[in-house]
Amino acid sequence: MKNEKKIKVLVADNSEFARNNLKKFLENNEKIQLLNIADNGKDAYRVIIDEVPDIVLIDVTSYGRIYCY
Repeated sequence: MKNEKKIKVLVADNSEFARNNLKKFLENNEKIQLLNIADNGKDAYRVIIDEVPDIVLIDVTSYGRIYCY
């Protein structure tokens, strides 16, 4: 991959099983940079603010009420 910008991804899910499987899947793709994995809304919000991912894969059923303050 020559000078191609990688897609920055954040995974946010309260399920360890889902996080681990998404991590394995994403790490095998050379076009993706896995920024971080969050297991709660507070950590996901911090990563979004600090690292500015291109894509956030989030389990909306467990993050229906993310409070950012």
